[in-house]
Amino acid sequence: SERFKKGTLLTDSGMLVIASLIASFFGYLFQLYIGRSLGPVGYGVFGSLISLLYIIGVPTSTIRTTITKFVSEFDAMGEHDKIGILIIGALRKLIVYGFLGFLFIAVSSSRIALFLQIPSRMPVILIGVLFLVGFLLPVVNGSIQGVQMFFPLSFVTILSGILKLFFAVLLIYLGLGVNGALSALILTSIVVFFVTSYFLRGYFHKRGGSIEKADLITYSGPVFLAMFFLAVPINIDVVLVKHYFPPIIAGHYAAASLISKIIFFISGPIVIVMFPKVSGNHTLNRKSSKILRESLLFLSLISLLAVVFYFLWPSFVVGSLFGSEYSSIAPLIGVFGLALLFYSISNAFILYDLAIRKMNFLYPLIFFTVVEIPFIWLFHNELMTVIKIVLIAMGGLMVSLVFINKQELLGHV
Repeated sequence: SERFKKGTLLTDSGMLVIASLIASFFGYLFQLYIGRSLGPVGYGVFGSLISLLYIIGVPTSTIRTTITKFVSEFDAMGEHDKIGILIIGALRKLIVYGFLGFLFIAVSSSRIALFLQIPSRMPVILIGVLFLVGFLLPVVNGSIQGVQMFFPLSFVTILSGILKLFFAVLLIYLGLGVNGALSALILTSIVVFFVTSYFLRGYFHKRGGSIEKADLITYSGPVFLAMFFLAVPINIDVVLVKHYFPPIIAGHYAAASLISKIIFFISGPIVIVMFPKVSGNHTLNRKSSKILRESLLFLSLISLLAVVFYFLWPSFVVGSLFGSEYSSIAPLIGVFGLALLFYSISNAFILYDLAIRKMNFLYPLIFFTVVEIPFIWLFHNELMTVIKIVLIAMGGLMVSLVFINKQELLGHV
């Protein structure tokens, strides 16, 4: 594995950004295909279920972040035996929890389908299968991120985009509709799990030593809260819109939400690279404020370019991604994109603070998430109103995190 690592923030981020752009191209084709094949109503079902999965799948995000943190610490200290123990032990325990989660979703599928105005419970059951697979994939993804094997991570990122499109075209062509689109994600996740495990195979044979489980559990608590309150604000709006609005309008909103999230997906690789580098430095008592500033600079430039593009050419963006059926959302995507710019910057601050075990970011994160939900619940007369509520909440969160991390931004630590 040593031949794969390690580069600078710029080179590793650049490699992952390029890989993400390639994967995003295939992701664009995936969304284009299912958006046009399923139509606004079917896409509304797909979009709302994926947003629901992001919320109930918070444990999977917690797993990846926690695994990345501890693997990066073991890697920095040269304790590679512990990495193998952590991976194998986590997989054995999490497959049980994932299966229990699947059973809960399957049993609740009729009620979930009723709330989201979905005529069949099968798509909800498939979300349960994704939840099960989602408990295993973060272990290997977090490990490969933690040891900073960014070339293999770039490879599986591209592979994921290609497979997702291939399976979706095949299964929807066979007449499976929404179920086919969701099954494509399941099959892709399974393949990516085994390919990523192959790259990590060298660690599976290093099993000496032991891990301090108490520290692992203690750290995962704040991570769970962070991942939950990060997942809610940019996903609960899609779920609530699906509940309150007619199916076609909800489908339009789901498309607008996805377009705005492209900003987060494109800038995300920078944070993926930043986190283990900062975590490793923190373990060795090295300063990382420069890494934070560089990450925020790269992330902000990429995100801002996308937001400007959304404001200047919204009809072109919507038409290219989803076609004329979704033209009504063109006025929405600029403001929506700005909200995701604020969110992406906030996400970078939060992952930096988690890497250095500074947890006071939880207060503003919880506050602005909790405030957003009742406002959408009460004021949802039109889609732009919902988006503006998300924008204000994410703007407030970003400003709060800038204040919390002002010493790092000024280079005083």
